[in-house]
Amino acid sequence: MDRSGRVHVEGNRAIYDAAEAYARKSAAGRSQFDSISALTGRAEPTVVIVSEIGFISWFDPRKNTIYWSPNTSISYKGQGGRPGNEGTWDASPALVLLHEVAHAVGFHNNPNNYGKANEPDGTPYDNPEEKRVITGVETPAAKQLGEPTRTTHGGTPNTEPAPVVPATEPRKRKTPCGGAQEPCNRRTP
Repeated sequence: MDRSGRVHVEGNRAIYDAAEAYARKSAAGRSQFDSISALTGRAEPTVVIVSEIGFISWFDPRKNTIYWSPNTSISYKGQGGRPGNEGTWDASPALVLLHEVAHAVGFHNNPNNYGKANEPDGTPYDNPEEKRVITGVETPAAKQLGEPTRTTHGGTPNTEPAPVVPATEPRKRKTPCGGAQEPCNRRTP
């Protein structure tokens, strides 16, 4: 048990920390990681890092454990939504981790409803819990981070290794002067 507000990680802590730092650049990511970091004692989850490429990450509520591969991105191509800023349909391993963290937070916020929310309902999201995580956490974070979004619970794990976080940062807005979020230095007559 770690009462420092740090999730227990089995594996390379630096990889987890890099993924968390990236996801926290979005309001949705910050909220989920703040919530999971606040859990202590028996409620504190464990993240097991699985190095296998193509591994499908998941949260096991019985063991209070997230199994996550920092090497596997997920392709959302053909799953509705939109591509990321760079035109790719691949969600980063960090976004996949955020998705699983949101499941852990949902389980701890309402354990009695969690099982019921995971019952199949025949929708493209498969069940109410996946819809909650995808529409309420993953999609807003993906938009803020410039990653792709999806409108189903579908996706295909990539079999090529992926960086934990995307190689490029979200694009910066243009200011009236044309620079990226910098003050205008033009002289006025």
